[in-house]
This record gives sequence, C-alpha cells and structure tokens, in this order.
Amino acid sequence: MVRYTVHYKFAQHFPFPARDIYDWSTDYREDDIPLMGNKGTRQVEKLDDATLILTDTVDYGSGPTTKVRLVRLFPEQLLWTNTRLSEAGKHSQFVYQLVPEGKNASRLEFYGAQAEEALKKPSPAKVASRSKQLAKEDAQIWVNLAKAIRKDFAPSRSRGTSRNRAR
Repeated sequence: MVRYTVHYKFAQHFPFPARDIYDWSTDYREDDIPLMGNKGTRQVEKLDDATLILTDTVDYGSGPTTKVRLVRLFPEQLLWTNTRLSEAGKHSQFVYQLVPEGKNASRLEFYGAQAEEALKKPSPAKVASRSKQLAKEDAQIWVNLAKAIRKDFAPSRSRGTSRNRAR
C-alpha cells in the first residue's frame, strides 16, 4: 500500500458577520449531523476551551462509518482545524477560516488534505479527479449548513447567538 494526500479547497459565502458564523460553526452539538444533510450521531468530548474530540457515526448508504476527529479552535483568528484520528483517512487535516467581507458578510475558506491509501500511487489525473469529488462533497455539507445558519439567524430570531441554543 502507498499513502498519498489529496489537497482540495472551496469557499462558502454568508450574509452574516464572520464572528457570528465562527461562533455558530464551532458550537459543536450532538445533533449536528442532520444539519449537514446526513443521517448519524455525534459525540462531543471537550478536552479544554480550545480542544475537542468529535466522534461522528454517519450512514452514507452502505452502513455506518465512524470518524474520530481532533478539533482545535483559534477564535482570535476565526480559524479551526480538524485532524482525523480514526483509521479511515487517518492523519487527514482540514483547516477552516472565516474571512470578514465587510461588516455584515463573510466567507469560509476551507482547505483539505485528505490522506488516502491505494495499492499503487494514482495518476495525477486520478488525484485531480478525487480532489474535485472531495471538494464537491464537502462544499455541499457547507451549503446545507448555510441553510441552517440562515434559519437560525432569521430576523425573527436573536442574531448572533450560537444557534440560539444554550450549550
């Protein structure tokens, strides 16, 4: 087996301030998986104010898959990282950073480094194809999350509170 890394990225825009989106996005809850458009469960273990372990069990249609992630929060930079600890994709790392776009808008910049294994190293074309596939899949998760964010930040609700739910 050979190991290789697939790099990919995407951006997601929001009509809300970066700080509000950061607070919402890093307010990890056990009911997050359905907001992403998936069926499954999440366990959240808070190690300290800036470090969490997430254990997600998701059914993608072929039976449940469990992914364990180490999440590090950097609130001053509106940035967080997600490092895969479980076997599938072990050592993959993902970086999320929110960038203000004026007073009431922002964008998420996502950078992924997905660790994969194969019997032989894939061609550059296959790696590029996999990169596009991963970017499309992960961007769709954020499209789904953006819908939940818009709903939670609707004018009839209190804007800026972390999913309007106490933690």
